[in-house]
Amino acid sequence: MTKVLNFLLVLLLLLSGVYSFAQQVPYDALAQNLENSRARLEQAELSTETPDIRLVEPLQQVAEALIDMNLYAEAHNVLDRAIQIARIDDGLFTHRQRDLQIRKIENLIYQGAWDSARYTPKLDEYLRIILAGLS
Repeated sequence: MTKVLNFLLVLLLLLSGVYSFAQQVPYDALAQNLENSRARLEQAELSTETPDIRLVEPLQQVAEALIDMNLYAEAHNVLDRAIQIARIDDGLFTHRQRDLQIRKIENLIYQGAWDSARYTPKLDEYLRIILAGLS
């Protein structure tokens, strides 16, 4: 009986190790994704006038790739740029900005910047955007 339990325990540990290994993305793949995202952004910048709302999606892709590589400060700046472009095109308090602001707050949490995530000088503005999206 103990042999069976030991076997099942070892099997469970091996399977959980395989599962967690499968969840990890190799650094090279993340770096390639970031490089591709930056290339798409550069192409979009060359084909549009700055600032153009068509830059928001490539900026979001670059920010996501930066977050995946734990480059949070740079991702924060890219998200800021996307938010500013969305504000110029859409005006204040839009759904697009709400999603970007939420992602920006999540990025602060990933950085461990709890105080900044909990309160920023623009927290009231963020809350208005989020609440406007809920109504």
